[in-house]
Amino acid sequence: MGQVSPAGAFDREVSRRAADNAARPLRAVPGDRNDVALVTLYDPHVRLKDVVVHPDMRERLEDLRHELSHRGDLGAYGLRARTRLLFIGPPGSGKTMTGEAIANELGLTLARVSLSAIVSSFLGDTARNLAEIIEFAGAGGTAVIFDEVDMLTQERATGSDHGEVRRTVAAFLQLLETMSPDVVLIGTSNHPEVLDRAVWRRFDDVFVFAAPTNREIEELIKRKLARFRTKFSKREAAKKLSGRSHAEVEMACHAAARSMVLAGRQVIGDADMTAGIEAVKR
Repeated sequence: MGQVSPAGAFDREVSRRAADNAARPLRAVPGDRNDVALVTLYDPHVRLKDVVVHPDMRERLEDLRHELSHRGDLGAYGLRARTRLLFIGPPGSGKTMTGEAIANELGLTLARVSLSAIVSSFLGDTARNLAEIIEFAGAGGTAVIFDEVDMLTQERATGSDHGEVRRTVAAFLQLLETMSPDVVLIGTSNHPEVLDRAVWRRFDDVFVFAAPTNREIEELIKRKLARFRTKFSKREAAKKLSGRSHAEVEMACHAAARSMVLAGRQVIGDADMTAGIEAVKR
């Protein structure tokens, strides 16, 4: 009998965990005092191999995936995996998509937090809301992502400081300190400069996302248009999209595909890709 590849073993492990999650009884999504849902649950489909990043970043993410998939092994030796993660970078640089990919690789459901529902003007409610989210995730099978976490963790020493800001930051810091090591929590930020200094120390690791290089843009175009026939220079298109974010490159590809379909063509050509690039510029 042939040996099973490590990749095959990992895929089976993810499938097993996903089956375990499906077998768990349904749990009520936590809500605020007005029963507004504090999180939205997603079944992630993106894999790390689908995320286009710099090779150094890919290596770091693969190391993280391996570490998180062996949390139990680390725990047996009294070691803690990196489960409190901060993703920083400009809008559209792939932070949330990467968080979704990590959840998928671990066979977890992704819970995206509603910041507008969390922050309450009622004294103590913000801390209660945060605690309910972590308790929900701690029951297993869920990774939590706080998009734009800077809204919760603004620097308390600013001139605009007020009581609710201090309470919110303190509540989030306490959450990071006391959360179970089994909970995977990802915070994303477009404005790391406004994060409270104490918050940085509470995260286990920080991943900095940047705008894609021309080579990465070319790879993004290939992936986004993989199911279409194409006849244009992807290298030239990447040059014209230089400096644009992952989200903008995806927008250009979708616009190019729409241009082809609406013109009644079967192949995405130069005119279609040019239309896509112009759509992004507009």
